[in-house]
Amino acid sequence: MHGSGFLRVWVELRGGSLHVYPNEAASLPSLVVAHLVQCDVTVTHGQTELPYRVAITLQDKEQLSLYLEAEEEAHAWSSMLRETTVHRSLALEGLNLECGVADYPSPGAEGDVSGCESFDGEEEEEEEEEEEEEKEEFSQEQLDSFLDFLHPLYCVDDDAASGDSCETESQEDEDSEGRARDAPDTHMPGGVRLRHARRRLHPRACDDPTRRELLQQMLATKSLLEKKQKNRKSGAGAWVVTAGEVVNEYDRAQHEAQQSALRKAVLLRQRKNSTAIKMATLERQYLSSIKRSQESGVEMQIEALRNRLSSLDSQLKESEQNTEKTLQDLEEKRNQELHIIKDL
Repeated sequence: MHGSGFLRVWVELRGGSLHVYPNEAASLPSLVVAHLVQCDVTVTHGQTELPYRVAITLQDKEQLSLYLEAEEEAHAWSSMLRETTVHRSLALEGLNLECGVADYPSPGAEGDVSGCESFDGEEEEEEEEEEEEEKEEFSQEQLDSFLDFLHPLYCVDDDAASGDSCETESQEDEDSEGRARDAPDTHMPGGVRLRHARRRLHPRACDDPTRRELLQQMLATKSLLEKKQKNRKSGAGAWVVTAGEVVNEYDRAQHEAQQSALRKAVLLRQRKNSTAIKMATLERQYLSSIKRSQESGVEMQIEALRNRLSSLDSQLKESEQNTEKTLQDLEEKRNQELHIIKDL
């Protein structure tokens, strides 16, 4: 709705977000409804010019309403939107306190929406397969070649003592550098293009596992982002990764990590409280038996419960540390992708 009438727009479902364009030729959306996984989708019927209304709400606040003429079209859009929404409760119901597992069923498809270019189950499967392929490690030869071309970044301190530093070059190095200027650029996997280095990398740099892991991660991230930039079938034509989508993707990952940590903390605290209550009961029984000068076999049980409490405290601390590390890693990866996407 716009004022007293309707505003005609073009809508596209992309990457868990709803993009609204002012016209069909627009390249940038005028509105993006993010975090669809947290939204509710409802279809209502009214007496307006366009009677069918598809409403998207987040925490009882309306984010967007689509008004459609045909009932079939309204239900098709609602089915597509519901495919991306996931509701997971953090309430205690359904939590298995014995094994620490909470199963939450994912909502199934409510209908097969055929002929819709903005959402296709086969494309979802292809995208998942592509992402799985990107998780494969690069070969040793590729990493060695890449390390050879990054010599200025990996000169070690021992080079200075031996007179072999980044700043000092022999005449032979200068001659080889001149020849390298005439050589074509080297194309690395993932679309990384590098020029020939002035001289070879120090052998110790190739053996450093930290440097090798960093380069491997950078190559994988670069290749993944460039593969995502390829044209895909969509209502708006070519599909391009934007900085907003990178941010939304990692926001969802951080939200899921926080939810998982919260569920685990709830389970551990429930067990801790149950253990503490049981231990307090046994301690009262033990003190009572001592006063009556009777032997009691609860000492070992109390000691076992005390050890269990200590173990649960350790698990809680470890869970908090792991969650903090996971969030930090996600933040670093998001910043890295945002930095790399500027060069694509």
